Amino acid sequence: MADIKIPYKVIFDGLDADQNQLEAYAASKSLEGLTWALSTTINFAVTGKYKSRGDMSKSARIYMSPARQGSFIVAMDAWVVANPFLATVALGGAVSVVAPYVNKTIEYVFGRALGSVSDLPDGFRKYYKRLSKEERNQLDTLVQRIEPPLSRAHTVIGQTAGEVTFKSKRTDLFTMNQTTKEYIEAKPLDTPEVMETNVTAYNVVSRNGRMYDPVNGNTAAFTLVKSPLKGTANTITTSLDQWAPRFLNNFC
Repeated sequence: MADIKIPYKVIFDGLDADQNQLEAYAASKSLEGLTWALSTTINFAVTGKYKSRGDMSKSARIYMSPARQGSFIVAMDAWVVANPFLATVALGGAVSVVAPYVNKTIEYVFGRALGSVSDLPDGFRKYYKRLSKEERNQLDTLVQRIEPPLSRAHTVIGQTAGEVTFKSKRTDLFTMNQTTKEYIEAKPLDTPEVMETNVTAYNVVSRNGRMYDPVNGNTAAFTLVKSPLKGTANTITTSLDQWAPRFLNNFC
């Protein structure tokens, strides 16, 4: 099967980027984190499985081109190999159907991780319906696992650039700025905060999950401590069980 090329642009704006330059260390750290998160996300889009860096499928590769003038622009090309999974989820193997599916997956996963997406977007809904239960669980794991590399991807923000936009042709798939940096790097408060909420995702192995933040209207990541109070784990799974039917009804 022929490889499918999907072109992207990473646009750095503000501060040093406006002079078409970036501090080398901050830029390299940001690009490393960004490409790690992108590679794992595109790998999922192509295979339906979350894979760590050392276990990536050869069905998806990302190549980077030299920076260009115009703020500070880095071109990236994702090369995807059509396969049966893509044919099932994207309903074909041509670039005209694969590229929109991959882009909507990136938009959804990064939006969830950066706190800008809490519900299932209309554009991704049809693809989500075609995923199996296990593939949906893998998708939730992916959202949690790209948070550390996305934190590194924000290194340039406020230091040598004010904003980073990831584009597919003329469409912005996600933006990183001071607001998303504060969200992704949020630290626990010294004193407990009490709120009425519900758990939207939880992994019993990693103890990582997400809950709805009614104040900001989005989801926030959490990790269950090693020795929680008795009954805490059951409360989490009960909350998740109560939330899941309402979520499913939104796209069924």
